[in-house]
Amino acid sequence: IFYDVDPSEVRHQKGSYDKAFEKHEERLQHDLEVVRRWRTTLTRVANISGWDLRHKLQYAEIERIAQQIMNSLGHKFSSLPRDLVGMASPLEELEEQLFLDSANDVRVVGICGMRGIGKSTLAAVLYDRIFHEFEACCVIDDVSKIYRVNGPIGAQKQILRQTLKEEHLREVESL
Repeated sequence: IFYDVDPSEVRHQKGSYDKAFEKHEERLQHDLEVVRRWRTTLTRVANISGWDLRHKLQYAEIERIAQQIMNSLGHKFSSLPRDLVGMASPLEELEEQLFLDSANDVRVVGICGMRGIGKSTLAAVLYDRIFHEFEACCVIDDVSKIYRVNGPIGAQKQILRQTLKEEHLREVESL
């Protein structure tokens, strides 16, 4: 990830990299081989295809990077503890209601109830357990907020953005 730096500046150790290496060469005069290896390694790293975040919306790029990491890790990665108290029974019930063993169908899950009873946690645990079984999936944490701000079209766009992995959806003109 090249954050606020041109990859060629890293590759060729120009600018601040050049100044830093000059200081290292002064400090490590007795072992210039170490500095040479550092330069070689930086050149190799800069030659690897990576993300250049200059002139881009950082939050969007961070989201893309995080998504690619999660896709690479697959279903092995979870940010939630495995032994959440009280989740086993509702989770099993919800999985049964989804009929996950049936044919290739679309699944939509809505969980409603009082605040603070664990709806979001239940949804997150369920998602972490089954998302890898589907070709496309999405999670909308607060549908009511999206609906309130952007209406039903906003909610539809959010679903499409996530399932199609499209950041910007082309506006379709109505006739």
